[in-house]
Amino acid sequence: MSFNPVARIFILFAFILASCSALSQNRTVYLHTDHLGSPIAATDEGGGLLWREDYSSFGGKIVDSQAAKSNSVGYTGHTFDEGTGLVYAGARHYDPLIGRFMGVDPVGFVPANPQSFNRYIYVNNNPYKFNDPNGEFINFVAKFVVDVGVNAALSYVTTGSPNFAGALKESASGILNPAKTVQNAAKLAKALSKSGKVTKKEKKTYYSKKDRLKAHKNAGGKCEYCGKDTRTHTPYKNDSAEGDHFVPQAKGGGTTPEQLVNSCRDCNGPGGKGSKMPGFEWQPTNPNPRIQDKMDNL
Repeated sequence: MSFNPVARIFILFAFILASCSALSQNRTVYLHTDHLGSPIAATDEGGGLLWREDYSSFGGKIVDSQAAKSNSVGYTGHTFDEGTGLVYAGARHYDPLIGRFMGVDPVGFVPANPQSFNRYIYVNNNPYKFNDPNGEFINFVAKFVVDVGVNAALSYVTTGSPNFAGALKESASGILNPAKTVQNAAKLAKALSKSGKVTKKEKKTYYSKKDRLKAHKNAGGKCEYCGKDTRTHTPYKNDSAEGDHFVPQAKGGGTTPEQLVNSCRDCNGPGGKGSKMPGFEWQPTNPNPRIQDKMDNL
């Protein structure tokens, strides 16, 4: 009489559901993975350790546990073939000993990433940071497409123009930097939040003379955008001290103490910042630390 019950395997970190065969009774086995989804340990329902495994950077087994032979889940969560030593990654097989795929990439190359011209390369030769979910370069392609959309949308919200050429250049430079995508998406969310406020027709408000004098004093009499001396008693002159809204009212900026900037007429006037967004549509020539910090946090 033979037994071939199926044990349900739940991979705790990568949440990969798989199955394996056991020779005794039905039981639940938990696979514990590293940050790439490779199973490095298995425990039973009571938390008892069943086996451990470890891998080299490109997926070769360092600890080849005999107890783990029944486990078909291998490097980065893909199916491992004990007979050939290859990993089945979906679109093609991968050899962890040489760190290369056995077939060419079906997606093709991505001009923004020169390493993609090597049709057998594995995750840009950076297996500590990336994995390949299906044997294709598509994860980088998808990221590039998302980045272009985010960067173009960010440009449109902040400047009124999508600037696709700039978005393509920015996306290409950040194709291997996931953090950059998150940062730009956060900037887009903030910009969209601000742009939602400017749709309301609100009366323009101004800072009081008392507030402007205080801002002038706090800035040491200097323009916070360019650093030159400003004067409070010469209105409408190039060096006159003016109370500027850091985020223009036309883009949702409020008349609050945090938004008040001591600016010279040159920087604040139509030929300077005007109603432009600093850091996006207009760049101060010599911003003081407060202005630089505000631009960094836009």
